[in-house]
Amino acid sequence: MSILRHLDAFCSKHQLRYFLAYGTLLGAVRHKGYIPWDDDIDLMMPRPDYLKFIELFDQGDQGTFKVVSIQNNRGYFANFAKIIDTRTVMYQDYEQVEKVQMGVYIDIFPMDGFPDDETEARSVIKRAGRWSVAYRLAIRKFSARSSNWFKWVLMTLITVPFRIIGPYFFISRLEAVGMANKYDACTLVGCVTSRDTLEQSFERKSLDEHVLLEFEGERYPAPASWDNYLSKKYGDYMTLPPESERGHHFYTVFWKD
Repeated sequence: MSILRHLDAFCSKHQLRYFLAYGTLLGAVRHKGYIPWDDDIDLMMPRPDYLKFIELFDQGDQGTFKVVSIQNNRGYFANFAKIIDTRTVMYQDYEQVEKVQMGVYIDIFPMDGFPDDETEARSVIKRAGRWSVAYRLAIRKFSARSSNWFKWVLMTLITVPFRIIGPYFFISRLEAVGMANKYDACTLVGCVTSRDTLEQSFERKSLDEHVLLEFEGERYPAPASWDNYLSKKYGDYMTLPPESERGHHFYTVFWKD
């Protein structure tokens, strides 16, 4: 929560827009905080604010917090930014090729525009999907400790050409797809590079207004049309899913000495 508080104060000071997103938005509405089995924080930010945020956050003294993104770190391989608490070290449950030491973090997803023509918009979504799959193949490492040796050999062979080319190539192409349609010139916007669909998009003008939702005893901005968004993304979002569908994040966190 300390990272979110710092980011909220920073964005307020610099008049930057951001909103609770994905499971964090759902958690705020349904649980007034974290989803009990999902303890990460996801935010979304219009691309103009997102780029300005990274630039300004990098320039000042942020204490124990730092921002990493492909805009400021060639060793970071994701299509969204993270704000990391540098007092901590995190080991995640999957192996990937990455040169940035992870700590406790929150994710910030950039929001881009969709073309007004539906056919073009769906084409953009497909291209974003292809580049997203390619970059994920470029960063994943498959452990030889797997009991399924055939799968390990097969996936290792499949990923070799992608890893030779390198993840930065694929992420750069994914970013180009997202940024091709300027946020401020489009009617519909969403997290294009995170493979949001048209059904999960927002009318850009609707984001000119926001509401404050309770999250862990504090209040943070959310899209005014949060009910419509959650309904399209999760269906009957107020009903708890069966335990078999409650995905968990597995990682180990340590405080640095």
